[in-house]
Amino acid sequence: MNYLISGAVALISAFIGMFLPMLSAVGPIQRPTNLLFGFVYGFGWFVGGFVADVRSRYVEAFGSLVWPAAVLLLVTYLLGRQLSDRPDRRFTIVSGSIFLSLLILPGNWVATTPLKCIPTYTSTLLAVY
Repeated sequence: MNYLISGAVALISAFIGMFLPMLSAVGPIQRPTNLLFGFVYGFGWFVGGFVADVRSRYVEAFGSLVWPAAVLLLVTYLLGRQLSDRPDRRFTIVSGSIFLSLLILPGNWVATTPLKCIPTYTSTLLAVY
C-alpha cells in the first residue's frame, strides 16, 4: 500500500513537473509552473546538454525518457521506504508531498524574475525545439 501511495505521488509530480507548464491556463494561473518538480525532471536535459549537443537523439532520449523514468522510480522507492519505515508519520509525509505539489507559480511571473534561469523541463524543451 505504501508503494502504491508513493507511486501515485511520483506520477503526480511527473505530471506537474513536465506537462502542467504546457497548459496555457489553469483557472486564474497563466502557464502554471512548479519550479521544484520542473527542475528535478528537467535536470536530465541540462546534464545531457553538457555531454553532447542538446538536439542529439541520445540527449533527447536521455532527457525525455531515461531521466524521468529514473526519477519516477527513485521517488517511488524513497517515498515508499519512508512510508514503510515511519507508519506513524504517514499523514505528515503525504501532506508534505501534497504541499510540494501545490507550489505552483504563474509562468508569466517567473519569466520576469531571475527564476527564469532555472532549467525546468518545459523551458528546456522550448529552448531546444
